[in-house]
Amino acid sequence: MPTPAIISQIWEIARTSAPERSRRIGAFSAKNPEPLPQPLPLGVSTVVRNCGKFKEGNYLHRLADVAKLADAPDLGSGPREGVGVQVSSSAPTRPATGTHFDLVRLRFSFTALDAIHFPANCAANLLRGAFGLALESGDAGCLFAPRSPATLSDRVAGSWNIAGPPEAACRPAKGGPSGLADLPRPFVFRARHLDGLTIRSGERFHFDLHLFTSRPDALDAVRRAFAAVASTGIGPGRGRAEMDEPSVEPVSLSLDPLPSAPSRIHVDFLTPTELKHQGRIVTEPLFPVLFARTRDRISTLRELYGPGPLSLDFAAIGARAAAVRMVACDWSPVEITRRSSRTGQSHGIGGFTGFAEYEGPLVEFLPYLEAARWTGVGRQAVWGKGEIAVSPSTIEA
Repeated sequence: MPTPAIISQIWEIARTSAPERSRRIGAFSAKNPEPLPQPLPLGVSTVVRNCGKFKEGNYLHRLADVAKLADAPDLGSGPREGVGVQVSSSAPTRPATGTHFDLVRLRFSFTALDAIHFPANCAANLLRGAFGLALESGDAGCLFAPRSPATLSDRVAGSWNIAGPPEAACRPAKGGPSGLADLPRPFVFRARHLDGLTIRSGERFHFDLHLFTSRPDALDAVRRAFAAVASTGIGPGRGRAEMDEPSVEPVSLSLDPLPSAPSRIHVDFLTPTELKHQGRIVTEPLFPVLFARTRDRISTLRELYGPGPLSLDFAAIGARAAAVRMVACDWSPVEITRRSSRTGQSHGIGGFTGFAEYEGPLVEFLPYLEAARWTGVGRQAVWGKGEIAVSPSTIEA
């Protein structure tokens, strides 16, 4: 199995322009002449299919051309059901040529050694808490600490990816619940299919983690953290599990306007979602608010962990979003309380679930909604809230 460092190198090569990619492929092939062990991890397989040409007999060999955007937008897959079912993803992993948002999708698969219970509506929250404790005990918490605004110039100068976060960025925010007081973290969990389930000894289960930082050491830190979680126990009964080697899939999402788009779309709010507008929680997901919170989250994640904030006229694109109307909706409130094992404080992590349909000029907005499928939207997304799915409406406009 290739190391996380090798996978990170392949991903970085995949993201470069064609002339630079050819030069780096040659250097990589000369340094790594041995064949790649089989089976290929998911992320490496994706790069093999989509990113140029590597020498025959080396890590990567003849590759297919990068798939072009179809006329109809790729709106992703719908809900995933079942335990232990490895569902293929329809993720657009082609490298973006304009403005883009990059992430890594990690799938963690386990065999339960004891019974493991995931409380209703709390699987992602349970995993996020266990993950945070494991990172801290392993002294890797700073890898996932957001940069404070005062240190963003360090990232622009290039020192972040070399030296890691400044010390100030690793200090936890003071006052209030731990999950509400600091900047967005570079990951979210996707585990709603585990909500309310008890996994019996010998049964298989999995969950996904979407990672928004490209630091090579982050992948290994995540793997080690969940190996520790599996050995010490998961859930209220601390059931143990045996972890497989995680699959790694780099994803590059273009945020450029689509050549065409349906005039009406259906958005499912799959996990409790809370959207704020002008400092208040809104009572209905009007499109301008949904888009604004999506745009802001993507821009903030890029600024804290990626190439920088979006180069947009925020006011102008927000005004254009007002032309998209919500034409149908059905949702209900969900009340959930979370108790922090670190601070002892309890607070709500509920919201609304359901659907809404939107109609209007959508070509420039759909790429952001597709990205929101990966990042989540709204408050407390790191705990699995704000997961959405987008599809063309079955109702004619």
